[in-house]
Amino acid sequence: VLGKMKNPPQVILLENVVHFERSASLCELLHTLHKIGGYHCRGFMLSPMQFGFPNSRSRFYLVAIRDEAAFSKLPSGTADDAETLSLTVYKSIPCAHCNEKSLRVESKEVVTPTPGQEGFELVMADIECDCEYVPREIGQFLDSPDSLSTTCDVPKTTLEKPSSFCFDVVSAKSLQSMCFTKAYRKFHNGT
Repeated sequence: VLGKMKNPPQVILLENVVHFERSASLCELLHTLHKIGGYHCRGFMLSPMQFGFPNSRSRFYLVAIRDEAAFSKLPSGTADDAETLSLTVYKSIPCAHCNEKSLRVESKEVVTPTPGQEGFELVMADIECDCEYVPREIGQFLDSPDSLSTTCDVPKTTLEKPSSFCFDVVSAKSLQSMCFTKAYRKFHNGT
């Protein structure tokens, strides 16, 4: 659909799971954007923990912009060769203090998800900069204990079962948590 649009979007933001950066779907999207022309792409592997939120669920983000200056302060780590299709994926997001000297390329590889299909160069990079975020306690994101209902409390007998040890139990003082997924229901049904 994107390749047939008369007026393709100026900006595309895609969010997906970790390892999508090596998928056939991303490969096809990058080739489509390359054929349309004018798109400049960067990828990011980000976690809420990097921004001070106590949750460690990394996600892949692709930003494609039809503006050459959009990434002027964000080095690509690749040759500006129009013939070579490549994507730089950052493991952190740079702050205003970062510059091209902050870039550290960790690896370069050609990704060909489907045999016989044309692939692309994947550059994994990181920004070395002093833009650290301070982790905050989970309690800073919770409602006050007075406003909480006890109807959702898990009975103590359930928590004491061996099968309950599959849960990520945290407290208001915790600095890290994991996400609930649909798989949690499967484990809970076994308790």
